[in-house]
Amino acid sequence: MIIEPPRRRSLQLQLTPLIDVVFLILTFFIVFTVFRGTESAIGLRLPRATTSEQHPPAPLVVTIPATGGFYVNGRPVDQRALGAEVARVVEQNPEQLVILKADRNVRYERLVEALDAVRENGGTRLALAVEPKPRPDAAIR
Repeated sequence: MIIEPPRRRSLQLQLTPLIDVVFLILTFFIVFTVFRGTESAIGLRLPRATTSEQHPPAPLVVTIPATGGFYVNGRPVDQRALGAEVARVVEQNPEQLVILKADRNVRYERLVEALDAVRENGGTRLALAVEPKPRPDAAIR
């Protein structure tokens, strides 16, 4: 009696489900990056203040993240370009409000550099962005 070994089926890799999964992941990342805001991309943790006020969005916002560098309205710039951008905007509107958003872990020196760049190029109206701090008497009401 001759016994034949069982025949092995050839192993096949199905590419269609793999392509579908890769396409879905690609779609997710494309949609995620389109709807992600630039402010959240920088990742600031603003200090808190009880005297904070809400200002309407200003056309010129200078952001200083803890990682270093400067951003003007969400675009990364160096210190020279920061001054040029301020000069351009202030030339169009001398009463332009410039809001400085600095992470609470930013060195004081970096904040002063940004202040100097704004003031040297004609920016006279400055505001520091903070998060509202809960008032102790607000919990009682």
